Amino acid sequence: MTRFIAGILDETGTNPQWLTLELTETLIAEPSVRMQQTLRTLRDLGVGLSIDDFGVGYSSLRYLETLPVTEIKIDRSFVQGMQESATKRIIVETVVKIGKELGADVVAEGIETEAERAMLCSIGCPFGQGYLFSRPLPPEAFLELVGNSQPVGTIANQPSSSGPSEISADTPPAGPRGASRA
Repeated sequence: MTRFIAGILDETGTNPQWLTLELTETLIAEPSVRMQQTLRTLRDLGVGLSIDDFGVGYSSLRYLETLPVTEIKIDRSFVQGMQESATKRIIVETVVKIGKELGADVVAEGIETEAERAMLCSIGCPFGQGYLFSRPLPPEAFLELVGNSQPVGTIANQPSSSGPSEISADTPPAGPRGASRA
């Protein structure tokens, strides 16, 4: 797998830092030594690694210790209803703090309302995706959206050298209801 990805990156001239692979919990539930070596090789190439749907299923804080992840995606089940549930808010806030301390980007999934975006912004979650920003787009519309140099996908006013562009707390989402991170 690493040779295949390295070959594609070389063939296309793509900066490896522009590529993030999402790891599902079923893939990492029982991380073998070989899989850990593969993930470390991908990180050595500069490819990002994201734990998708963190907090549900078999999620374990052990993954954050043993796997070379660059991004944690908080499952939408914690984002939705956060305003009514102190428990959900505390969990999200804690994952955001853990991500920051580990130097990993944190992405909140399933943002559908301005209230959710504002709460995530207030607790310091820098990135988000969901219908608030955009519905899924065909390739042409996506290219038009990202090609117009408008901010896309960031929910807090925090600059980032990698990952999605920004949407500050003071400006409305760009494009057709903004854009989700692709």
